[in-house]
Amino acid sequence: MKTILIIDDDSAVMALTTKTLRARGFQTLAANDGIAGVEMAKKHLPDMIICDIQMPVLDGYETLAALRQDPVTAAIPFIFLTGLADRKHLRQGMGLGADDYLTKPFSPRELLARIRTVLRRTKGAALAQARQQEVRAYRFADFELNLRTRRLKRREGPAIVGGVNIMSTPALFVAL
Repeated sequence: MKTILIIDDDSAVMALTTKTLRARGFQTLAANDGIAGVEMAKKHLPDMIICDIQMPVLDGYETLAALRQDPVTAAIPFIFLTGLADRKHLRQGMGLGADDYLTKPFSPRELLARIRTVLRRTKGAALAQARQQEVRAYRFADFELNLRTRRLKRREGPAIVGGVNIMSTPALFVAL
């Protein structure tokens, strides 16, 4: 079950958003301002954050900036849900790294569609990143076994075993 953190100082919007998400099987967390939202994001690491822009203390832009600067929360998908409908604010929010921008009033159906789209897109990006970070080679002493090419090589100098340079011909390994 996916967990979504909602950061909004408007209790009516918070209640509608929470009810909509829970009815669709999401778990929700709630914060009334940006500072509490950043703290909750670090503590609970939600699957997504939905955040208003106009809030006291720490506004939505500052909240997003704080989350993106912290490596622990930087990759959490983030949607602005705000009453600011002009393009200037949309560009500013997207420029800071928001994954989507939805204006109030909103339909629950549109909110759910945006959530599904962002989760699908960020899941694909996360899988691609994980594949890039997979172990590509094992190293032991002066040897390296490259899993992609299935080749064993010595990082420096010849590898002499029983008087024979075993690295004079590349060794090809087959997965067992």
